[in-house]
Amino acid sequence: MKYKNKISFHLIIIMLIVATLAAASYKRNIVWQDDFTLWSDVIEKSLNKARGYNNRGNIYLRKHQYYMAFEDYSRAIEINPNYIEAYNNMGVAYSQIGQYDMAINAYYKAVAINPDYALTYFNRGLAFLNKGQNDKALFDFRKACEMGHEMGCKFLQFLHSN
Repeated sequence: MKYKNKISFHLIIIMLIVATLAAASYKRNIVWQDDFTLWSDVIEKSLNKARGYNNRGNIYLRKHQYYMAFEDYSRAIEINPNYIEAYNNMGVAYSQIGQYDMAINAYYKAVAINPDYALTYFNRGLAFLNKGQNDKALFDFRKACEMGHEMGCKFLQFLHSN
């Protein structure tokens, strides 16, 4: 009888552990249900880390919620003034709403932080192209191409052929 009680006690403990772990897994699955809930959870737990704000800003950008994207990119930059991706992404958001001067300003800041980030040159080239400043666009596409950015090379060829 003593042996049966010991087994029952251990079985109850194991069942409690399994139930606790199952509940914790369920709770974490809610956080991982999509990118937005994941990055919002990251921000909630790490308020002073720029990456969560930048990545949630990208989600807002994809949803065309530009004001929210600007808020998150601005917060990321406030936390880390050298966060090149946040400046670049802010430039993309400004470009998508036709604010090319603001976009170019953001790209200049990104280039000042890291002059070897090809994507920024490509994106700034697109903004210049949209403003009709083909010489400046050509310069940036050439720079992006020299750094191995494939689309920079394609746009460079396109501008040379026209």
